[in-house]
Amino acid sequence: MRSITIACAAAIVLGMTACNARSPVAYGDANAIIVLADDSLWAAVGDSMHSVMEPQVFTVRNERMFELTHVSPADPAWAKLREWKQVLVIGRADDPWVADVTNGAVVSDLPAIYEKADIWARGQRVTAVILPDEEVERAVIDLLPELHEFFASRFRQGVLERMFVSGANTARRDSLRAHAGFAILLPNVYTYSRLGEAHRFLNANRAAGDRVDRSIVVMWRNGATPLTADQLRAWRDSLGTHAYEWGQMVDRNQMRSRALESYADGSIEVQGVWLGTDPTFPMAGPFLSRAIVCPTQNRTYLIDAFLYAPARDKYEYILQLQTILDSFECGS
Repeated sequence: MRSITIACAAAIVLGMTACNARSPVAYGDANAIIVLADDSLWAAVGDSMHSVMEPQVFTVRNERMFELTHVSPADPAWAKLREWKQVLVIGRADDPWVADVTNGAVVSDLPAIYEKADIWARGQRVTAVILPDEEVERAVIDLLPELHEFFASRFRQGVLERMFVSGANTARRDSLRAHAGFAILLPNVYTYSRLGEAHRFLNANRAAGDRVDRSIVVMWRNGATPLTADQLRAWRDSLGTHAYEWGQMVDRNQMRSRALESYADGSIEVQGVWLGTDPTFPMAGPFLSRAIVCPTQNRTYLIDAFLYAPARDKYEYILQLQTILDSFECGS
């Protein structure tokens, strides 16, 4: 809808001036959404909203992309929940909770999506679904695919911003292109080392006992030879048994594969779960492995990325790793 981008662009600028020094700092996870709507409307559309707005994504298990929590305008809990990082309000233009967002702005072509920043807290994004006077339930349900993409796109953009807060290491990319025959763009926070013939990039955050390891390894074989998913898995297993600080093997029961259409024919990706090989210390996590066929170099690359983040949601980190792997370039 044309009103989405116009409303967002104007409202965010206005919202920045609305926040004062006494406003609290917004809290909550980036994928958690507080939904403010009348109880009667939520009873009619809540199941549909959960279905469309919370699709399942696979990491080491199925995770919901977003977590929706409904609250009624009459609920005393709203006084605190309105300080959440992401708030979605649903109603007609004259409903007080919608009017707080639009602040007198006229929005036409209903239903419409309107966004504003920093209304009840700093660092907050508030989205309003403004409904017509009639058939409000149908209006919400029809708008859900567009609303989901609106939130998903914003979430992906936020992931990129958080991922590159340390800056992009273009110098390392250019050095690899010149001396190793491939290029890949990583945040500056990743360290670089060699594991025999493999190039390893590691982001290990182990502050205050909260461990999050993100690792990427690039190596190649001579010959531009397509691999099957099982052949790629075997190549990764041979790397994981000796190159990582703890041994790894792929859980063959949780493998998924797909062709990589942006690279030469035969390039594939396998996604799944790695398992630690030390029986005295159980470990596991998600991985992404790609076999990239590069005919001009007569090489087939293995690009392997894994995550170790116990007791944490993993979807955001998987998006980060996918973004880095997507930046890979064959040499000339």
